Amino acid sequence: MTNALSLLLPGGIRGGFWGRRLCLALVSIAAILFVAPALAREGKQDCARTPEYAGVAAPEYVTKLRRSVAENPNTPLKILEKLADDENPDVRWSVAENVNMPPEILEKLADDEDWLVRRSVAENANTPPQAMERLADDECQYVRRFVARNPHAPPSVLERLLDDEDLWVDAVKNPNMPPEILARLMDDAADDIMMRCLVAQNLGAPMEILEKLADDEDFGVRSCVAANLSLPLEILARLAGDTEGRVRETAAGNPNIPPEILERLISDTDGYVRLMAVANPNRPPEILKRLADSTDENIRGGVAANPNTPPEILARLTGDANEIVRLIAVKNPGTPPILADADDEVRARFGMAVNPGAAREILEKLADDKDFRVRCAVAGNPHTPPEIPKKLADDEEFWVRRNVAENPSTPPEILERLAGLENGDANDLSEEEE
Repeated sequence: MTNALSLLLPGGIRGGFWGRRLCLALVSIAAILFVAPALAREGKQDCARTPEYAGVAAPEYVTKLRRSVAENPNTPLKILEKLADDENPDVRWSVAENVNMPPEILEKLADDEDWLVRRSVAENANTPPQAMERLADDECQYVRRFVARNPHAPPSVLERLLDDEDLWVDAVKNPNMPPEILARLMDDAADDIMMRCLVAQNLGAPMEILEKLADDEDFGVRSCVAANLSLPLEILARLAGDTEGRVRETAAGNPNIPPEILERLISDTDGYVRLMAVANPNRPPEILKRLADSTDENIRGGVAANPNTPPEILARLTGDANEIVRLIAVKNPGTPPILADADDEVRARFGMAVNPGAAREILEKLADDKDFRVRCAVAGNPHTPPEIPKKLADDEEFWVRRNVAENPSTPPEILERLAGLENGDANDLSEEEE
């Protein structure tokens, strides 16, 4: 059998559509566990940037700091209000992305000249319905797309977007789509497997629809049902015993699956089912301890990826004979800090600095590290004591200061200073030497 751990890498894709689906499922698990929530922004087609963008005079590093402050969920409202009027559209774009942005400011930014600003407004959960109504008719497709994806978009808007040939897929999957519309779409999709799959993925689909789709003749549709995070446990349990291995794989990866079913799936005849069962974040720690001694590196890799794996097991897996197992274990947030006797290695010090369980005295020492990457890690650690960000806000290295600006634990007065708002308007910064 192909090494299932290779599915975690771009080239290791099992043949066929559902093999690629499994690969994407594993990548999603890895992203949830290890990757910061920073998605690449789309920007092409006919969505032109505002002309003022090229003429912004503020130094680039100042703009980056302002953006970091604008995106920080703990930035005070008075600072966000100033940054919402910033002359640079990239700063306004970051303001519109802030998860704590008040509806009244989003209402204003919904009419911004720059499409990226409007796109972020369309994506924000706090955007008021009247702004969503306008953005659903935006000239830029990307703006409309994020309205279709927003789970808080008004049902009337979503129903209207079903007629948009570029956006109907996103609209069908939106959990705020009215149940009666989903039922109609399913009834009209007797010969449309794709439509039935889309309805099956909808987190707001009522139980009677999911119950019907769980018995669909196409295993792909049943797999989509098994992946639904809102699926009732009785249906999920039934799909975990499906005759098709690829349906059981998907069910094994659903984080809502009960532990007793996971225990059964660890002995499944299909190796990919066993892999997904081990990687499932609902796996109990005592089971993971036992699986860590498996002779199958795929099983040990699943243990290394699991957020419930005990720290002492993760520490052992960082020395595993398999390189991929070691890499996964090192990236697991639950891996304990590396001991001080490895202090001469930058990677070891970096590992200590990013660890959320690092002791206060270790972070204080690493805040003065000679390597800026280590200081960056300290500046971005949300558990760093408040006096450390105050010091690192004046660090000579820009990336250290930027991490301070992005840290949700940074005190408001430091955020205000980094945004250049201590002495007035956001657009009235004095030129600083980069």
